[in-house]
Amino acid sequence: MQLIKEPCALLIIGDKRKSDFNYNCGACGYRTCAEMNKAEEVESLTARGPSCQFKNINLNIAVNAAASAAHRFGLHCRVFSTLGFSALAMNIIEDVDLCVSVSVSAAKKNPYFDRHEFWTKEHWDETFNKEFPTYNRGFIGAVEE
Repeated sequence: MQLIKEPCALLIIGDKRKSDFNYNCGACGYRTCAEMNKAEEVESLTARGPSCQFKNINLNIAVNAAASAAHRFGLHCRVFSTLGFSALAMNIIEDVDLCVSVSVSAAKKNPYFDRHEFWTKEHWDETFNKEFPTYNRGFIGAVEE
């Protein structure tokens, strides 16, 4: 909820699910690209599939490159698959089957990675004790109950 209040911009990148590479790698679960391309389209919450794994990989490389460029310009940024899914579901980006987004902000404080601000000391202690049991359980993390 807090993120909506921040001044930020969103880059949405998408691609079609069908393969035009014709690698016939089988990573999608089909023997050939032609078989996958002929398969019935299945719509899900996150994408329309089945999809070419190389399309998925290329899409994520492009999004990470965009985030890297934004970071080099001094912007706060984060890759959001959920915002990409939302853009796809709301038809904000058209004629694509796969979608991912990069959100960027020029705010003084990074709005994407500050969730810890809302954690209480008790929550920090509980998380630390759970994640690093060897610091609080004695010898080699032995549990004494």
